[in-house]
Amino acid sequence: LNGPMLGVPSVVGLASTIVPTLLTLKNFSLADRDGSEDLSLQLLTNTTKLAQVAAGGVELVSYVAVDGRNVYDIPVVDAFAITLLPEYGWSDETEVELVATATEKSTGFFNATSRKVLVQAYM
Repeated sequence: LNGPMLGVPSVVGLASTIVPTLLTLKNFSLADRDGSEDLSLQLLTNTTKLAQVAAGGVELVSYVAVDGRNVYDIPVVDAFAITLLPEYGWSDETEVELVATATEKSTGFFNATSRKVLVQAYM
């Protein structure tokens, strides 16, 4: 089972607390295209300074993982339409991690690929 392909920018700059900023994926797909695998995507972050994480124009609700990070499940159809909006007045940087997972439908075996993006907010 091959890990999915996932390409992300190294840095995303957030310059507005009114207009969300697109987090543009360079690549997001299964390596194996025979239809036997499902693809999923998550965004994980330690910060609580993101006022909104959205995909396809719909605000996502996070849950807290065992390691304490906030996790957002990104609908696969909206993977190329992820937007971030910082809280008003927040000027700092943080790291977000995107994790793409390929899961074999018949066995449940999976393989994941993760990439980190530096998010810089400057207001």
